[in-house]
Amino acid sequence: MSFVEEHAKYDWDDVRLSIYGKTAGDVQRALSKSRLDLEDFKALISPAAEPFLEQMAQRSFALTRKRFGHTMSMYIPLYLSNLCANACTYCGFPWKTVLNVKHYRSRK
Repeated sequence: MSFVEEHAKYDWDDVRLSIYGKTAGDVQRALSKSRLDLEDFKALISPAAEPFLEQMAQRSFALTRKRFGHTMSMYIPLYLSNLCANACTYCGFPWKTVLNVKHYRSRK
């Protein structure tokens, strides 16, 4: 199923009302669970969750440390040529851009 098809399944006005209808009790219930579902997510992003931000941050930190340890990963692209099949906005070699690149070849 495509993202567009999945997105079309929801009545977004109902989703918004469901999020804004969450209470502090819903947030506490979500924070006490080890495995969260969609209703728990709605509670955690609701306005009722604001007083619980520090508790959510601490739980997030603990989960991150548990899953990844004390490591830091960085994405550093290494360009071996001026040919690329992507169109990253930060890059100087996107395939949609026409570059005036001089190619040096040894003379015979």
